[in-house]
Amino acid sequence: MSMKLNKSIAALTQPTPSTEGMLAQANAGTQSVIIVGFANVDIYGKQGGSWSLIDELRPADFLSQDSAHDTYAVDLSEYEDVYFTSVSGEQETMRYFFVEDHVIAPTVQGSKANKLEDISDMPAFTVADAGKVLTVDAQGSLIWVTR
Repeated sequence: MSMKLNKSIAALTQPTPSTEGMLAQANAGTQSVIIVGFANVDIYGKQGGSWSLIDELRPADFLSQDSAHDTYAVDLSEYEDVYFTSVSGEQETMRYFFVEDHVIAPTVQGSKANKLEDISDMPAFTVADAGKVLTVDAQGSLIWVTR
């Protein structure tokens, strides 16, 4: 599994049909992108040439340990591209990583996992873990560690 943390600036306006997203940075083997929310942004996905809102990330939710809107995993078999829009009116730095493995698996028939906590072996990420990186320990388990 390849997981390099990427960073970009969220746009200040919503995407138009001709707008390019952030998938140009991904390689051909990328299956999904996991977005970690430390910014006040909307996430758009492009399907059939049209952009639509697929989720909202809000830092207040992250800091309150409400995991409902602090991370989002995008299954790239469903979207042609992904785009971030700042809703604060300020430039927001986005952090995300591309995953070459299929980590997004069905959780309920007809539904797909779309949050980090839906990945069965993903350790919880709390405020105390800020600044830590995700790694694999000697037993093959995912853990958050300080660099």
